[in-house]
Amino acid sequence: MSSSAVPAPAHVGPPEVVEVSAGVFAYIQPDGSWWINNTGFLAGRRGVVSIDACSTERRTRAYLDAIARVSNRPVRTLVNTH
Repeated sequence: MSSSAVPAPAHVGPPEVVEVSAGVFAYIQPDGSWWINNTGFLAGRRGVVSIDACSTERRTRAYLDAIARVSNRPVRTLVNTH
């Protein structure tokens, strides 16, 4: 994970969380900036499973903040697909 700050173009909106099924969430990062990857999470009764992290520290912290707005449970597992 890199901490380099590469600003997104001005026309790109903020990431959004979309519930695609009960307890299954897609974290959609807008296209148009550097190194965007697919990310998501499963919110369960005992914790959260994250599918990937984001490409930079700043984006991953924003992703974790988004998870916290959906679930007060801890992220217990990270599945790194790449």
